[in-house]
Amino acid sequence: MAPGRRILSGSARQSRSSATPSSARQERRAGPLELPEYEAPSCPLDPQSRRQILDLATQQHSAKYSDQLANTLKMLEDSVRDINDNYAERKDELKTLQSKRREKGGGDDEANAQERALKATVLKLREVVPELTESSEEAVRDLIDWQVEVEDEKKALREIQALLEDEAREAKAHAELQADPDADLFEVKGPRHFFNEARDAQTEEYYSKSMYQKYGLNNDYVHFKKLWHDAVHSRDAQPPPVPDATRWFGQQGGGGGGDEAGDSDEDLVVAGEVQDFRCPLSMVVMKEPYTSRLCKHSFEKAAILEYLPKNGTSKECPVAGCDKHPKKSDLYFDDLLVRRIKRATARQSETQDDDVDEDDEDEDGDTSMQVTSERDVKTERGWDRGRRLIEDIMGDE
Repeated sequence: MAPGRRILSGSARQSRSSATPSSARQERRAGPLELPEYEAPSCPLDPQSRRQILDLATQQHSAKYSDQLANTLKMLEDSVRDINDNYAERKDELKTLQSKRREKGGGDDEANAQERALKATVLKLREVVPELTESSEEAVRDLIDWQVEVEDEKKALREIQALLEDEAREAKAHAELQADPDADLFEVKGPRHFFNEARDAQTEEYYSKSMYQKYGLNNDYVHFKKLWHDAVHSRDAQPPPVPDATRWFGQQGGGGGGDEAGDSDEDLVVAGEVQDFRCPLSMVVMKEPYTSRLCKHSFEKAAILEYLPKNGTSKECPVAGCDKHPKKSDLYFDDLLVRRIKRATARQSETQDDDVDEDDEDEDGDTSMQVTSERDVKTERGWDRGRRLIEDIMGDE
């Protein structure tokens, strides 16, 4: 052991460290350090410095921030789903109690304590749920804006590489032509100038878009709207189709989806379609559906992961006629589809003793579990169900 040094016990080290605060701790107590004013570089960046700037765009420096944005978006989706589910369930329970009372000949003034309490709950939810949903929708838009901002900054860092290289070549050529040492120096703008210009141009382009272009074409926002719509109409026997995305944004930029959104018969709707809940690969009803962001086709998780390459590269979509080539990172767990499958399964269980048209069954007797969203009389009734229910509640007061 070197002379003059000795091993300290744990208690001694703790005592010494507590007696003499570290310089870092002293700096924290003194407050944040003030950075000097920015000075533009006097010469162009060399190749190594340019590569380091490019690394900022290619490496996962902002991955943690992006993950936080995605997680927050998921929590907002879940919250809107849950509060609207709860509202729809309470309304349905109240309607059941009122129907039973009226069947027994009871008047509106003969409601029991349970019905009165449930009615008060429904009226309170009717007041707060739309407000919470609308504020959540605004927050979702903010999150999408921030996600775009992160991607725009990465794009700007990639774009300025060519500008920095051009600047270095121009500075070199200028130096070779300037034999006089007193001649004007070449003006170096530097990476900060180019980055701010590129980012500002992208920001201006983004905010010049319409609400539909910014959000109506965004996968996360579309999923949020569909999940909201599904929760609002979760108790409907045949839910109305989701309004077309071009009708989500009025002059005030507001969205729709609630049962008080003012939807009319003239509104465009998502085209009537038959949705098959069977996986195109396994041909069984999906339990853990994963949907492609590229083509919107859904598959059972195990089946699609087995189909796609293990190395994460893309492969042609297995659905006949689809020209998209998804990869694992293009898939997401489709909780909205899970809700629809569960409802379809429940309806099938409730009607299993009824006569079923043979055209709606497979040869082995197992149903295809297909649900249509075509507009018919039942759809029109379901469309206004929530509005009529509120009117019934208010009429019983």
